Amino acid sequence: MRRCAADGSLERHHRSIDVNVTALTTLTYHLGRSMVARGSGGIVNVGSTAAFQPMPYQAGYAATKAYVLSFTEALAEELRGTGVHVMAAHPGGTDTSFFDDSTAVMHKPLIDAPERVAADILDDYARRRPVSYPGRLTNHLSTVVSRFLPRRTVTGLTAGINRKLGLHEARDLRPRAGTADT
Repeated sequence: MRRCAADGSLERHHRSIDVNVTALTTLTYHLGRSMVARGSGGIVNVGSTAAFQPMPYQAGYAATKAYVLSFTEALAEELRGTGVHVMAAHPGGTDTSFFDDSTAVMHKPLIDAPERVAADILDDYARRRPVSYPGRLTNHLSTVVSRFLPRRTVTGLTAGINRKLGLHEARDLRPRAGTADT
């Protein structure tokens, strides 16, 4: 059965927005203000390689990560010269509990260890880079390719990849009260 963003848990979409948009913006605002006032500090917002293209079968998640990308790039420019370093980190698939409450499966050859991702992000931050693509080189390359192809082409390619990964059939395992998940 083919699934889409309108299927499944609306609550899951809201949780993604709450964490990746609302909480990130609120924390950045409050902590960033005190850092600017102090004249020093650093902000690392964690985006994703998903931020660089529409992702059928992960539409809401990718959209929130696109927000992180745009917000962080703009903030880095706004805070230039204030003593506050702002960096966006865009890991690819990482071996976490992200899919634990769903039937989706992380394919081991395509994911990085969280320890490597964290170390790469911290190394890039120490080098004062404005952006980090931690993990394997293909993570960075996938974001470059998506910038040069037409968006419709990128969306179709991403849909095909996500179908091969089985994401078009993935569903939540533990629907929460009040959700439309079946």
